[in-house]
Amino acid sequence: MSGLNWNKFQELGGDRRYNFECFCRAIVRRNFAAYGQIRGLSNQPGVEFHLQVEAFNLELGDVGRWWGWQCKWHERRRDGKLTANAKRDIKDSIDKTHKYLPDLTDWVLCTPYILSAADQKEVEEQTDQMTIHF
Repeated sequence: MSGLNWNKFQELGGDRRYNFECFCRAIVRRNFAAYGQIRGLSNQPGVEFHLQVEAFNLELGDVGRWWGWQCKWHERRRDGKLTANAKRDIKDSIDKTHKYLPDLTDWVLCTPYILSAADQKEVEEQTDQMTIHF
């Protein structure tokens, strides 16, 4: 997603975090709604929305896999790495996913930027119960 002009995106009315969640949900719905029902609750703990695969898809995999998307619009440090608060927030989301959706197989972190290799590694090390995707 880094090829988009995020400055223009930020000019949209309303809260940019909510707008980003809606944007991500629309992309997922457009690409994957035919392969399972997209579900989510208001203030869904752990992920914004999720989908259990009901029909094989090359990107989602086999029937029964369960994907969840967490959308984060965090400010970053000057060096481009995640702030300590952002890292805590992501860890909290992973922990809540384990608690409320313990059978989720794939957890996707959506951000408007590419995470550094160190940040990706740190996020991946937070769980061995599900596959992390960026």
